[in-house]
Amino acid sequence: LMNHAQTGRLSQNRVARATSFDALADSLDIEQSLTKLESVQASFVVVGAGDEDLNGQWQKLGDGSYCRIVDSTALATWNSQAKQWQMFYGDVVKYRLLVDSQKVGKEAPNEIPPISDDWEIVNGDGPAPVTSAIDVHRSQRPLFF
Repeated sequence: LMNHAQTGRLSQNRVARATSFDALADSLDIEQSLTKLESVQASFVVVGAGDEDLNGQWQKLGDGSYCRIVDSTALATWNSQAKQWQMFYGDVVKYRLLVDSQKVGKEAPNEIPPISDDWEIVNGDGPAPVTSAIDVHRSQRPLFF
């Protein structure tokens, strides 16, 4: 038979082991998440937007569609009817990028023009964002996503 002091020590050891195991599992989950995040290839970066939820690195989802790497609520999509890029947060168009309709689809009707940094405010806060390409030759990634 064990006395009360021995039983208490055994319980504390089990709790300590369980807590250590949980901490190790959490550390592994965080490490895997960071590894996955670092493997994402950014297409461009948005800076200076008055709507700060749109600032950061963006990745390509498909033809004419991008999302912010850490917040897929932030979207940029090509609207072929309006001939403009639209930057959303949720369901709200915050900014738009008009494209000269004379240039769109002249050679290839389904061609999607590249994103530039001439964004206009629609329902967003000023200033309008600036977009820039990611320098693939840079040895270090920016610190923000």
